[in-house]
This record gives sequence, structure tokens and C-alpha cells, in this order.
Amino acid sequence: MSNYINDHHKYLSKSQKSNLMERLTGMSFDKRISIISLAVLSGVTATAMAWHGTTAGRIYFCIQSPRGDICADKNNRPFRMTPAHWKQWALDGRPDNIYRKRYEIPTNPGKPFQAGWGFVSFGVAAWMFRQLKHAEQQKVEWDEIAEERNRAIAELTNQIDLMGVVRELELASVDNTVVIQQAELLSEVEIRLTQMETAEMIFEAETAGMSEEQKADYIDFLRKQQTPFLTGTQTISKTVDPRDKLEEQNQYQLSNWFTHAVDHFCVLVFGGQNGGKTTAASQIVKARRERGDRVIILDPHAEKGQWQGLEVIGAGMDYQSIDNFMAWYFQECERRYQILRDKGRKAVEKLGAICLVAEELSNYAKRCKNSGDFIQACLSDNRKIYFNCLFISHGRTLALTGGAQGTGKTRDDSFLELHCIPPTGGSSRIWQVKYPGGDFSPVDVPVWETIYNFEAADNHETPETEGNGSETAKSEVNISSDGENRRFTRFRFLKSEAKAEILRLRNEMSFNQTEIIKMLWGEKPGSSSGYQNAVSEFKELIDE
Repeated sequence: MSNYINDHHKYLSKSQKSNLMERLTGMSFDKRISIISLAVLSGVTATAMAWHGTTAGRIYFCIQSPRGDICADKNNRPFRMTPAHWKQWALDGRPDNIYRKRYEIPTNPGKPFQAGWGFVSFGVAAWMFRQLKHAEQQKVEWDEIAEERNRAIAELTNQIDLMGVVRELELASVDNTVVIQQAELLSEVEIRLTQMETAEMIFEAETAGMSEEQKADYIDFLRKQQTPFLTGTQTISKTVDPRDKLEEQNQYQLSNWFTHAVDHFCVLVFGGQNGGKTTAASQIVKARRERGDRVIILDPHAEKGQWQGLEVIGAGMDYQSIDNFMAWYFQECERRYQILRDKGRKAVEKLGAICLVAEELSNYAKRCKNSGDFIQACLSDNRKIYFNCLFISHGRTLALTGGAQGTGKTRDDSFLELHCIPPTGGSSRIWQVKYPGGDFSPVDVPVWETIYNFEAADNHETPETEGNGSETAKSEVNISSDGENRRFTRFRFLKSEAKAEILRLRNEMSFNQTEIIKMLWGEKPGSSSGYQNAVSEFKELIDE
């Protein structure tokens, strides 16, 4: 072996060398097998010979006793020992009643030599077999390397041949492409010339009998109408090439994405930290509140004053309240669709539009058991019942959007998505908008401020109940002179609607009084005037 990894590897390799093994390695396979077989046979023979006979003589003796001579033990094995032990016993004081019976000469004096020869024979056979096995393994490895080399050479040869064929096809294709492009250019020129000639003929026919002044006025009129009868990029490009209209339409969509986001029933704002998600969401919420939507915020991480003037559910990581609301939301969708079926769209419209903002959506999948049904309802059941949703998440995968399973295609076809990319490496923020079924396209990042106080930003504010320090908008109660239009709960139900909703929550969802007040009025137990008013309204509805 000539290639060594290090000096120690070289030392070990040379120390393990054997001149005898080098000679044996030079022999053929048959000769090496024969030598190994002879070594094994010699070892077996020597071992068998050493197995029988004795190497030293034996003295048999007996013990004299009153009952007679005893020459064997209780198992009928005769008393015997070697001459050396018999002499040593005599020196140590052998009893007089013990006498020698007979002496037996050794039957196999060469037994140690035979055992040693067997051991050496087996060792030589094992050593040679190890060398033979090592050589065979090396041969197998080299055979595999040779096979891989031959395969690689064959593949390389095939690739070279294939590249030659592809090159020939490419040259032929280039020639054909040039011919086709020339033909297309000639045909396009011919079409343009024909269109121009036709346009000139039509123009001459339409202006026949006109004076030069009238023709000038007519041409000015055509320019304002962007008619195709004139030449130039102003008219031809907008009538001949249909892609221009698509580009104009896309540019119009992207420049008005905010209006579309406000009007769309299901919007997803996602991106990394400091990308502007909260800023964009607050502007959309402000626009929806200004048009009259009732805004409900699901935010387990809401800070004090973050959503001032809006109804907040789940602040302080109260995921149970969020989960209860999701269950109510799904039930409310079913109820509104039943009203739509029985009474029509006008009856559903009277219930009012609700804008639901789900902040920190990434945390709902594992902590809210109703998140899957809730997101499925938002994606597919919001269109006709005046519900609209705004989701805020760190990503757009199903795991990061609440864990709804089997909704990937529905998500792509339903969401209007805003991707807020945070600045990196000194660059500014990047925003991208994706319309349902489309692809992401960049849009200008507006110069916006994040809105926290929606009461101050809203021109038609909801009055708060005095004495309650909650930052959640309180329930509106409007009482006319005859009392028929009084509204209950934060969802502004009529009395009959509020009673029906309370009974439904009691019977179908097994909510108690505290849970119902928390769900419908948004008030937690305590001594605040808001909670006391909610309890008073609840009892008023239940007692009747």
C-alpha cells in the first residue's frame, strides 16, 4: 500500500507486514485454499491425538483396614497418582496402612507437543484465512469501482452523443425560428399596411365633402375619442394590442388595492415584525368603521389603549373567550343564513355588518378548538350575510393562519392578501398585494400612521358608559319615544332577537349567565357600571 493517511498509518501498515504472507499472497487462490485446508487438517489431527492417553505414569494404591483393603472411592474410582506425587507424599509422611498396588506406564508421552502443534496449525489457518478474506474484500471494492467507472464512461459517451444530436436540433430549430419570425414580421407589416390603407379609405369616405376646417375639427374630435382611424402610439397601441388594456386594468387594481381591501369580505395581512402589518390593519379597520361596520377585535396580546373605541375579546391571553366567540360566530353564520333563507337579504342587512379582526392568528390553531370551523366559515360563509374578516398573521401557511385543514385552495381563491416585508440591510419596507386567484405584485407603501384611538379617528363615535375604565366600546342602547326600537347587547339586537340569542346560547352551547354576558355584552364580572348594566339588561330579557 503506497497511499498513507499519516505517519502512524504508515507505521501500522509496515509493522503488520509478513514476508510469508507476501509469498502466500503471490500464490493462486487454489494453492492458498489448499494450504489453509492442510493447516486445518493438521490442527484437527494433532488435537485428536492429544485428546487421548496420558503424559505421565500412574501409581495405583490401596488402604488396609480391619474390614479389608480399600482400593477405590465410593464411586468406584481407583486410588491413583503420579510417581512424583507418590514420592512427595512419602516425604511428607505417608501412613503405613497404604501400600502400592501397581504402576502403569504413560500411554501418550508426546501429548503436550501434539496440543501445541494443533494450536499452531489452527492459528496459521486462521491467519491465512483472514488475509484471504481481506484480499477478497479489496477485490470486490475494486470491482465495484471499475464497474462504476465503466458506467460513468458509458453515460458520458451517451451524453456527448445526445449533446451532438441536441446541438443539431437546436441549429435546425434556430433556422426554422428565424424563418418563422421573418414570416411573422412580414405578415404583421402587411396587416398594418392593410389597416392603415383601410383606415385612410374610411377616413376619406367619412370626410368626403368636408372643408379643411371641418376636417381639422373632425380630426381633433377623433383624437379626443382615441379612435383607431389615426396612426401613432396614441391610438394604434390602445386598440391593436389587447395587453395594454390588461396592464392598465392591473395598474388600476394595484393603485386602488386599499379600496378593494376595505370592500373585500376576507383579507389577510401577513409578514415579519416591523413590516407594517398593524399600521395597514388599523387603516382598514378605520375605513370599515367609518362606513358603519361594527368592529370586533380578537387579540390575546392587546395592549392598553391599542384598540381604543373598539370591542376587544381575549386580551390578556384569554383564549377561552376567543374560542367561545369563534363558536358563537359559527353559530351566528348559520342563524343569518337561516334568516336569509326564510326572510331574504333585507332581513339579514338589518342585523348590521360586523367586521372581525383576528390579531395574532398564528396562535389560534393549538389553543382554540373552534379555530378550524371559524376560519372555514370566514373563507366561505361570509359573502352574503354582511360579515367581513381581517386576519393578521406572521405567515400565510395553513399552520400560521389558524390551522384550518383542507382550505389551501379556498384560501388562494378567497383571500385578498397584503404581504408586508420588513426592511433589511438598509432597504425600506416592501408591500405586495395578491388578489384572489392571482399572484403577488408590488405596490407603493403609503405614508401612514398606526391608529390606536378609533374614537378620535371616527366621526360617528360610540358613546361610552360613564365610570367604566374599559377601553372596549360599550353597548349602544337607543330608546325611541315608544320603546319599540330599543337595542340590546353590543351587537344591537332588538329585544326579540336578543332573547332568542340568549336562549340559543343557553340551550345549544350550555353557556351560563357570566359566559353569555361576556359573549354578548363584552363585560367581565366586576363592580363596573358596564357589567351592572349588562346584568340588568340580561335579567330584563330573561324575566319577560
